[in-house]
Amino acid sequence: MQLRSKIKDSHPGQWDISAAGHVDSGETPLKGALREIWEEIGIKPSSNELKLIEVRKISKYQPEIGWQNNEFSYIYLYQFDEDVTKLKIQEEEVEKMKFMSLKKFEKEISNPETYKKYVPHGEHYNKTIKAIREELSKI
Repeated sequence: MQLRSKIKDSHPGQWDISAAGHVDSGETPLKGALREIWEEIGIKPSSNELKLIEVRKISKYQPEIGWQNNEFSYIYLYQFDEDVTKLKIQEEEVEKMKFMSLKKFEKEISNPETYKKYVPHGEHYNKTIKAIREELSKI
C-alpha cells in the first residue's frame, strides 16, 4: 500500500494500492506499469516479472476535484521479497509505503470508519482482492 502525497490533486494523504498511474501516449499498458513502478517506488522489474491478472473498465465521477474519470485499469501482480525500507519513493507522489495482508485490507475497507483513510475505489478494491486470491490459488 502507498500513502499518497499530501500535495496530490486527488485524494491527498489517503492510502491506495501501489503502484498506480496512467499510460503515456505511445506506451503500452505494460511499459506504463513498469515506468510507474520505477518512478513511484524505485523498483525496476522485468516485463516477465509482472503478471497481468485483470483488465477492468472504470467510470467514476470525482466531485472533490470535478473530474469524470474514464479508464481501463490493468492490474498486475509482482512478487517483492525485500523489506519495505528498500523502496525508494517519489516524494511528490508517495509519502509512505507499507505491506498489508489481503485479509487485513479487506477488513479495513469493509469498515466505514477505517475505509475513510483509503482512496474511495469502492467495489474496485473487492474485485481486485478477488482477482489476486484467484491468481494466488494457482500457485
